[in-house]
Amino acid sequence: MPPRPAAYVLKTPPQGFAAGRSYVAQERVMYGGKTIAAGDRLYVIASEHFGGSGLTARARVTSVRHVEGIVWQLAFKVDALAKAQIGRDDLRRIMPDLEAPGAPEIAFKFYRQATNKTAGVSAETADWLEGHFS
Repeated sequence: MPPRPAAYVLKTPPQGFAAGRSYVAQERVMYGGKTIAAGDRLYVIASEHFGGSGLTARARVTSVRHVEGIVWQLAFKVDALAKAQIGRDDLRRIMPDLEAPGAPEIAFKFYRQATNKTAGVSAETADWLEGHFS
């Protein structure tokens, strides 16, 4: 069995995310996303296809409920907003930068296809994402 992801990323339509507030999202789970559980660290990408601007928030999962097939519902509480939102265009610019080790995993899992989803990410990518929060 593969190791459990260090953190998870949720790509979902924007919901006016604010620190200290709770939210619910219902999306597909892919790339290790089925192992998500209450208490896990979650990074939120506000989907650009729905008017969002990329990496927006860091949160803690408060509950997880399987809905149907690969669709799960996550409740989470935002604990911080990103210093600078990172979207598809930003990832394209920094991909060649060796100081951005998490960018390729995020680009592959979340921007190669437009699907909103929840997926697990490596410790290296979680550390890179964490660097975008104060």
